[in-house]
Amino acid sequence: MKLEEFETYNLSMELGETVYNEVIKWNYFDKDTIGKQLVRSADSIAANLSSPSEIILNLKL
Repeated sequence: MKLEEFETYNLSMELGETVYNEVIKWNYFDKDTIGKQLVRSADSIAANLSSPSEIILNLKL
């Protein structure tokens, strides 16, 4: 099974894109302070899901 087939992973990717698309509209100060952290946090959800999944999927091959 590929990582992209997991609904949780796809939802987390969508969340990261949605957060980025909203934060990019903010003024400079808000983006530079809370916006960067919010985007990194949202992106890390998919990254954290993919790391162990890749290892497990590769072991099954």
